[in-house]
Amino acid sequence: MVNFQKEILLKSIKRPKASNGWLDRFKKRHELLFKTISGEKNSSDLSTVSNFFADYDNCLETVGSENIFNCDETALYIKRTPSKSFVQFNDKCNGIKMSKEKVTLLLCCNALGEKLKPLLIGKFKSPRCLKNFNAEDHGVLYAASKNSWMTSDIFGKWLWKVNQDMINEKRKIVLILDNASCHRNTEYSNVYLLFLPKNTTALIQPLDMGIIKSFKSLYFNKLIDFTLIFEKEQLSDLNLNNVNLRQVITVVGEAWKMMSETTIINCWQKINENRSKISDNVQLDEELIDDVISDVISMDSTDITVRPRFGAAFLS
Repeated sequence: MVNFQKEILLKSIKRPKASNGWLDRFKKRHELLFKTISGEKNSSDLSTVSNFFADYDNCLETVGSENIFNCDETALYIKRTPSKSFVQFNDKCNGIKMSKEKVTLLLCCNALGEKLKPLLIGKFKSPRCLKNFNAEDHGVLYAASKNSWMTSDIFGKWLWKVNQDMINEKRKIVLILDNASCHRNTEYSNVYLLFLPKNTTALIQPLDMGIIKSFKSLYFNKLIDFTLIFEKEQLSDLNLNNVNLRQVITVVGEAWKMMSETTIINCWQKINENRSKISDNVQLDEELIDDVISDVISMDSTDITVRPRFGAAFLS
């Protein structure tokens, strides 16, 4: 008898028909889009970033913006040719094989546009082209490693030099840097290291806000000018394929000098813009979680068991 009544009851229950209607309306209501995750912004811990800004504010009050620097390494393909060009309508735009020869470049500047000499890392300690040539005379520091990569030893020596310079200037600075394995957390008398949280350089590192990109644009423009001058004056058959390290250092020094204070300051200011976005995102996430739970609870379906705690944890 019980089983008979159970079957009758089950037949009388209307099963809900699933559709995308609720989800589509929810996305439209909150202006949401489903996008592919790219870059390292997606793995940034917003709460960790907030903690970083608390330390940053403390440093700002202690030493001032003129004494807060940021350093970062970047790969520089020293012989890369332009990928686009103006041609006649009927002409073909044939290029050459892109050179993969590169060096590592360490750039460092502060919030007011002050620039330290860039550090260029090549493969050879004393290449023939650098004989009787002093890179520092051209505003560049030079070091070498097997793969032209930054190493703990090279970075330590560079940081020691920066500390000595600050001692001579009777100045104490804060240096913002990422947590790369070659960046040792060493204490210095006049340089305080403030490490960025993991996977946050895309959000809050000034050099990644356009400074490195602007520098590379200046470098390649100067490099092309450099080769054209040589050809025009018929001093050599120099072209981008046979540019040597000596010429690269010269062009790097000139391009870094051309980086304007205005450009650097504007890029640093993007930190504050991203800071407000981060704060808004945290608030938005919390509001979305509450809305999702509220909407799910309000759904009239006998087949749905709501577990608010699991929903909040899953969506956060």
